Amino acid sequence: MASHQHENEAIRISDLEERLITDEDGSYRDQLMSELFDKMVELKALRDQSLSPEEFNKVESLILAIAAAGETVGKTWKKHHKNKAVDPQD
Repeated sequence: MASHQHENEAIRISDLEERLITDEDGSYRDQLMSELFDKMVELKALRDQSLSPEEFNKVESLILAIAAAGETVGKTWKKHHKNKAVDPQD
């Protein structure tokens, strides 16, 4: 998980970030993005059903959180692999 900061040593936020750092070919990033996309599609289908306003708001919040997670995954990978490969989200 997070490491203690020493001189010239970056702090790692999570094991997920560590995996994205070592994901040279983007395959782990792509797997995460696919899983997030699948969950978002599932939630959007649920949202389109007849839900109470409270349930709708909960589902909508989850959709927004997943979208933010996807953006974070993409940006984190890109930060550590600027010159390696093209990010499919560009």
